[in-house]
Amino acid sequence: MQKISVIIYGPPGSGKGTQSELIANNYKLIHFDTGQRIREVIYDPANANDEVIQRQRKQYYEKGLLCEEWWVFKIVSEGIRDLGKVSGLVLSGSPRTLYEAFDEGDRKGTMSILDDLYGKEHIYIFLLKVSPEAATFRNGKRKVCPVCGRGYLFQKDAELNACPICLSPLTLRTDDNPALMLDRLTEFEKRTAPIMDGLRKRGYTVHEINGEQPPYLVYRDITKWLS
Repeated sequence: MQKISVIIYGPPGSGKGTQSELIANNYKLIHFDTGQRIREVIYDPANANDEVIQRQRKQYYEKGLLCEEWWVFKIVSEGIRDLGKVSGLVLSGSPRTLYEAFDEGDRKGTMSILDDLYGKEHIYIFLLKVSPEAATFRNGKRKVCPVCGRGYLFQKDAELNACPICLSPLTLRTDDNPALMLDRLTEFEKRTAPIMDGLRKRGYTVHEINGEQPPYLVYRDITKWLS
């Protein structure tokens, strides 16, 4: 069976992680979550004295800004090359900048790496459309389990304080601080959204999906193009 790669784009709180997990599970792909990978690296106690990593954490990540693109590209490109040899991939929100996405001189960008692994015709790109108000609301309601890494989004007044899987107390993600949401949304519009035009100019189709629907309907709309 031909391996495929799926890229899910959208602003913070649009449901990229949820849809990526659903697609990965049902299509037997590996979910490469760039945001989760960055969190793992910068909060790994083993990296506490690494000057470069701590700069990413303090000067960028914890201020709601994208980490330095050369550093993110290094992490992402290495992961894609290793995992892409053995499986199809789902990328949630990556590549995040024009630098990460496209070639520059002799350096191959993420899209060229994916082309080499899967072929352009087997790369599917989706943009989840969500208003700033909906994104802000969702992020304020999202909690994660620090043990098993699962995330939970609570609508309206529903509340849950412990993970239903492992019973660990749930916490807010560091980057879900409401005070940082405007900065995160601005970063997306300024640095990630322009990638869509670049993709279209290079012959990729970007499927726009209403991300404010219930997750099962978003998934239904995505899989229409994957079937």
